[in-house]
Amino acid sequence: MWEEIRLARELAARTGVVSPLVALGWLEVPWLAMQGRFADAQQLFAQTLALMQRTTMAQQTETPAGAALALRMAMAPVDDSVVAGFAPVVESSPLPMRAHLLMLMLRAGQHDQALAHYAEFGVEFGHDDWFTLQQQCQAAEASLGLGAAKRGASVYRWLAPYAGRVCCAGAAVALGPVDGYLALAAAAAGEPTVAARHADDADELC
Repeated sequence: MWEEIRLARELAARTGVVSPLVALGWLEVPWLAMQGRFADAQQLFAQTLALMQRTTMAQQTETPAGAALALRMAMAPVDDSVVAGFAPVVESSPLPMRAHLLMLMLRAGQHDQALAHYAEFGVEFGHDDWFTLQQQCQAAEASLGLGAAKRGASVYRWLAPYAGRVCCAGAAVALGPVDGYLALAAAAAGEPTVAARHADDADELC
């Protein structure tokens, strides 16, 4: 991947086209963060955000927010400020992000608030596009935290064909192997043996 990124950046520089550099930046930031290269990730985030603002590319709010979220989750535990910062994005975006918000609320220790939010809004499904894989992964984690066994089983069935791949939204916001989320979904569904097997697979992939 790193070699392909290097070649693509060279081509974009020769042709003077900005949009590929934006796409490559949002691809690369989470991977740098997962490697612990936080300074590099932060520098590339700032460069990519500045480049994106020169374009008319879609998701001008959502994609930077997702990259920032991946970076923050790699750097430090989620707290109330992360939830507060992400909530407006969920409300304003056409993308279905309630599973992400529930995941963040649970990580921040807002269990009662997450239960109330889930009871009121649920989690949006019914579509199948470039964003759904990451949405289902976040729903897997939320299902375990909320004790939603049926939701966990449903998410597990959807995610199962994607074992061995990375949880991401298109080419952006990579958050580790799908196998880790399969483990969470299986645990939520009350299948600890299956969950342990997927957890071992995720550990090996990491």
